[in-house]
This record gives sequence, C-alpha cells and structure tokens, in this order.
Amino acid sequence: MIRFLLSVMWAFWAGCVAADSFRLAVTTSFQNSGLSDVILPMIEDDTGLKVDLIVAGTGQALRLGQAGDVDAVLVHSRPAELAFVEAGHAPYRRKIMYNDFIIVGPTADPANVRQAQGVLGALALIL
Repeated sequence: MIRFLLSVMWAFWAGCVAADSFRLAVTTSFQNSGLSDVILPMIEDDTGLKVDLIVAGTGQALRLGQAGDVDAVLVHSRPAELAFVEAGHAPYRRKIMYNDFIIVGPTADPANVRQAQGVLGALALIL
C-alpha cells in the first residue's frame, strides 16, 4: 500500500513540478492511524515535494477538493466519493485501504458470539 501511495503522490507531483508542496486533505482517522507519520517523510525524500496535510472530516475534505483548495483528498465514504467524481470534481477514484473489524474475546465465549449471524448480531449480544 505504501508503494501505491507513493506512486499516486508521484503522479500528482509530476503535474505540479513548479510547486514545492502538495496539499492533501485527509480524514481524522487517517491522521490518527499514524500512517501519515510513516509515509509523508518517504514521499518528501523520494520526490522533494512537501505534503501539507489538512485534517478534516470527509465532507469538509471533499468540499476543499471541490473548491480546488487541495490537490487531492483521501476520505472514506464511498457514496460521497463516487458523487464527487461523478460531479466532475476529480478525474478518478482509487480504493487504497479498507478496514477489517474483528471481535476478540475469551475462548469460553460467554456471550455466544460464535453463534451470531454476522458482526451486527455479535455486537448485539455483547452490548
């Protein structure tokens, strides 16, 4: 995934050769994951381009993109992303990450989570 992000940033950089920075709107969850602390220095070292991160909610990040205030957005609402692209605010959408949710508990399974029908059923048993 890091290699993919680097290639996406490189493609944007190629279009902004006169610029010395790249403005990227991201969601708080991306920032809180710590991933930006790892990949942004790699991008700067590889391209010489400083990435200015703007941390916002998905809606605000997309509004920044629509207004042209950022070079790219990294958000996590597929319907909003598709609408953003379909409205002509971005040339394309790429899926670069996804979440897996797991439930962890004791082997004895006192809540009978193994018998649940899916995650929502398991959460209903726990909560």
